[in-house]
Amino acid sequence: MPDFILSETRFAVAAIALNRLEVLNAWHAPMRDARVAALDAAEADEAICAIVITGAGERAFVAGQDLTETKAFDPDRAEFWIAAWERRYDRIRSLSKPLRTRRKPSASG
Repeated sequence: MPDFILSETRFAVAAIALNRLEVLNAWHAPMRDARVAALDAAEADEAICAIVITGAGERAFVAGQDLTETKAFDPDRAEFWIAAWERRYDRIRSLSKPLRTRRKPSASG
């Protein structure tokens, strides 16, 4: 399975990088699930004091939702998809640690 999320700890900060370079880090279900797992791990680790989410590569932080995932949805699938998004946002809202998103600066500045 590809690593859609790259995680590392720097000092007391969990660095979580979105990693789908071929689609400018656009989200799809496996990436979103991996991001939640990385957030769960950072939240559970008492040595982590803060979390930073960034995009891998130099071209984009995140392009948003990968819409190829949604083009064949029926009403039941759409309802499931929306509920999954709610769970993911609830994870972010319930973090006890500060969270920041950050675009990496380019080599030119």
